[in-house]
Amino acid sequence: MRGKPLVFRSIELMTINYPSGTLTDEDIIDCARNGKLIIEEFQVENVKQACYELRASNIFFETSSPKEDKRIVINDGSYVLRPNNYVTVITSEKLAIPDNMVARILTKGVLFSLGILPVNTYADAGFDGRLGVTLYNFSRRYIEIQPGQAIAKIEFTVLPKAVTRPYHGQHGFETDIWPIPTHLYAALDDLRARGIEPGTLEELELTYGASVADIQRQLTYYTKWIWLELLLMIVLFGIVLAFYRRLPLFASIVIGVVSNVVTHLVLLAGYWYRSKHKH
Repeated sequence: MRGKPLVFRSIELMTINYPSGTLTDEDIIDCARNGKLIIEEFQVENVKQACYELRASNIFFETSSPKEDKRIVINDGSYVLRPNNYVTVITSEKLAIPDNMVARILTKGVLFSLGILPVNTYADAGFDGRLGVTLYNFSRRYIEIQPGQAIAKIEFTVLPKAVTRPYHGQHGFETDIWPIPTHLYAALDDLRARGIEPGTLEELELTYGASVADIQRQLTYYTKWIWLELLLMIVLFGIVLAFYRRLPLFASIVIGVVSNVVTHLVLLAGYWYRSKHKH
């Protein structure tokens, strides 16, 4: 169901009557039981000392995917976060942040140990809806995220007074999309005007390091010369076939082995020379 705009929220939810500072566990429970702050899917066991542990819903947005439809709904099982990929997880809980409060969100420590990078995000005063928490898998392992699993901690801070311009905006859960600021993507022509050419070995080295660039350099070199190697092998094989009656079997094998070794040595010498003089 689509979240209600801020202007229709009741006066009770516009501000909250607590002293300035971070809410304690008792305060969070009191607010939620009175229909404030965490207004849907609240679980008292998720309240900790001075925070609440937000849970993953079954809705994920693959913001790193090139596919146009990035919304994934898990009806059974878990979501698998691939290595070096990130996903925006919609929380089960729906929040109604009063106008005199802000909320800070951090990933749970147990996820750090698995290779999930820390997430530091923010819910503004006036936020009304379900949060999207982006998780980035920096590890080399596939990590399962179960709907209902605690993925982040949120702490609530009461401000000395209400803000004059509360948050207004759309949320991915309500609109079935996740707002990606594609206008921030650099255009290829602009990059080239600045002397940046994506896909080149120089850019690959700057982005992923010298070892990855060197692997690509070797692949490029061998791809270019593999056809010459194949041609030489065919020619030599033809010579052996033409004179196979005159040549002993052992001599034919020696010729084949030597020709392959010489061809590879030539290719390696060429690559070594190019790598030494690439700059």
